[in-house]
Amino acid sequence: PQWGVGAVFYQVFPSSFMRDFHDLGDKLGHVAEIADAVYLNPIWESPSYHGYDIVNYFKVREEYGGNAGFLEFLDRAHSMGLRVVLDGVFNHVSSAHPVFQDVVERGRGSPFHDWFLIYGDRPDPFQFNYESFLWARRMPRLNYGNGAVKRFALDVGEYWLRAGADGWRLDVAHGIPPGFLREFTEAMSRA
Repeated sequence: PQWGVGAVFYQVFPSSFMRDFHDLGDKLGHVAEIADAVYLNPIWESPSYHGYDIVNYFKVREEYGGNAGFLEFLDRAHSMGLRVVLDGVFNHVSSAHPVFQDVVERGRGSPFHDWFLIYGDRPDPFQFNYESFLWARRMPRLNYGNGAVKRFALDVGEYWLRAGADGWRLDVAHGIPPGFLREFTEAMSRA
């Protein structure tokens, strides 16, 4: 968006900078003195401290205050003139994500088999027969040759912008087809 040109972003890695969104909201006075926007690393349900292996893109971690705590934080940030940008992890998901787990359990019988790049009937972490982010078995790569994967990423992006977020930073953008990046950008500008 145009507002981002020349803006100063204050990056927050949630698990090391805040207890929850109420705590982060209490720090916004300082942030507003030095920045125009807050850029949040992943805030959604994830089994790891870093959050880049997301299990549920529509549910903010409960320890951060859940969805309600995040929406309250958005209101506080906006009332101070700050924009809030989210970290879009759309190259891969967590191996604990329900869609990937369905493929682990049902193999080719799963309607989600083609959401991933799997070499065989089902993903096998011991054989490691699927593509992932940087060879991390717990981060299976999404298949953007599948229209349902594209729709999923667009749905997530639109959902959080409609909830009040101001923009996205795309993680591992080089791993996502350029044509879809354009489609995502255009869709988010309309959301």
